[in-house]
Amino acid sequence: MENIHIHTVSECIHFGGGYVIVTLMKKKFVDEYRWIGEDEMLDLVAIAQSSPGAIAVNGAIVVGYKLAGIPGALVAILERSCRPL
Repeated sequence: MENIHIHTVSECIHFGGGYVIVTLMKKKFVDEYRWIGEDEMLDLVAIAQSSPGAIAVNGAIVVGYKLAGIPGALVAILERSCRPL
């Protein structure tokens, strides 16, 4: 649930492209909550960047999967994709 809250707040306050989200994700996931390490964050960015689609959505999927497996990835997809609707 905290993962959804972080993405919702970051979506509302950031300006710029999807790469701005990367720094916000690092600040929250690596520095503040310590859910993932810096090396994992670099891997996350590489995976999100090389996958088709928006980097913010792909990054959320990778973090959701790391935290809660397939259900976490599915929640991340819904949370990041359905908000614009």
